[in-house]
Amino acid sequence: MYPQLTDYHVLLTTSVLFMILITGCAGADGSTTDGGSSDIATPVNETEKQALAEPNSTPPPAITTPSRPAGLDSTLHQLVIAEDRTQFAQQRGLDIRDDTVLVTIEVTPDNQLPQSIPIDVKTRSANKILAYVAIEDLTTLAQNEAIRTVRVPETGNADTNRADQLTPTHIRLPR
Repeated sequence: MYPQLTDYHVLLTTSVLFMILITGCAGADGSTTDGGSSDIATPVNETEKQALAEPNSTPPPAITTPSRPAGLDSTLHQLVIAEDRTQFAQQRGLDIRDDTVLVTIEVTPDNQLPQSIPIDVKTRSANKILAYVAIEDLTTLAQNEAIRTVRVPETGNADTNRADQLTPTHIRLPR
């Protein structure tokens, strides 16, 4: 008369009852029977509580960071968005001076640097330039069509971490 219950049916029924029991312990306001609060769907802060209370309101703005241009090294991008740039640079071994950082710039075959960004060139080869660039200008420089990449100088070869070990060819381009 009754269908035969298998182990699968018993396990399924037990699991469903257990889930109902667990989720049913929290009240509508997130409180539990023991006076505490449940972590299930509980707003974290006042903004979230207000957004839940006003369903047609606009959500709070998300915290965003500027996206990294394709030609900008990820370490340099992190430097640009870092809250404490000096500490970040020291931790990464970057050479910074007066809000500028030593970088290697790889230019396209025409070898033209943008005239709108001040660049303190230390050395230059065919398509690589070792120079100090203002940290705020790194993103703009990397987005320029004449620039292939802006990256941290390599150690142990033609690039170097310390520009003062090089023969300077100080070229300051106008802004």
